[in-house]
Amino acid sequence: MTEKHTADDTKLLKALHYVDDGRDYSYRIVWEMNSRRRISEKRFELPPACPQVVKPTLVPKSKPRRRKVRKQTESDF
Repeated sequence: MTEKHTADDTKLLKALHYVDDGRDYSYRIVWEMNSRRRISEKRFELPPACPQVVKPTLVPKSKPRRRKVRKQTESDF
């Protein structure tokens, strides 16, 4: 039986894990920064490819530690 992933599953996955697809987006970022220049020059360029650099990873987020609340005594007032 196959499981179907819904949008709720992906939201939950992103909330509980750090997702890294392992791609290098540096060329794409520079390409987006130059978008206004290309518009003014009336040029069209396809966005550059984002090469796979490392294997994709999925790391669970660590839960924040809860601080113990100190009980107040009469001397604290």
